[in-house]
Amino acid sequence: ASDGDASDVDAEDGTVQWDVCGHTIRVQQQQLGAGSAAADGTGWRMWNSALVLAKYIEANALNLLQPRLGQRREGDAPIRVLDMSAGPGLLGLACAVCAAEHNLDVEVVLSEMPSPSLLQLESNVAAANEQLGRKFGAAYRPAKVVPFTWGLQPDGAAAESATLGFACSRHGFCNRR
Repeated sequence: ASDGDASDVDAEDGTVQWDVCGHTIRVQQQQLGAGSAAADGTGWRMWNSALVLAKYIEANALNLLQPRLGQRREGDAPIRVLDMSAGPGLLGLACAVCAAEHNLDVEVVLSEMPSPSLLQLESNVAAANEQLGRKFGAAYRPAKVVPFTWGLQPDGAAAESATLGFACSRHGFCNRR
């Protein structure tokens, strides 16, 4: 499963399987019946752009992170990646896999609005964290999920994450301020 076509999606249950850094990431999409609409917007499905960007990150992970890696000192906070409106979570999980594969200290936070899409994201990330933790051991930093609705003041875990602050590079990789 590497070309982003329909063969990457299991029509029976909506599972998307995608190979990144030598590991197959599996995420579940919500199944919507014919004629139904996603009440919570677009977070219920995988977008082709996420598949393309996941492959780009895989091919360029070290080049994208090199400027940040050169500036790091012992004891610095991990490099942070924030996946806003993560949907099923493939892109953020691809970042976590590539970081573990290259033994990089990267913290991945995925966000989605409070809705069935958030529940789906939490389930996908929990399953992936368990699977990736077994594969990579201590090199894998489990990804985190926080609820966040664009345009609203964050609360709970999202507010805690937001108070840490982010300083983002031009490639979208973030580090705590």
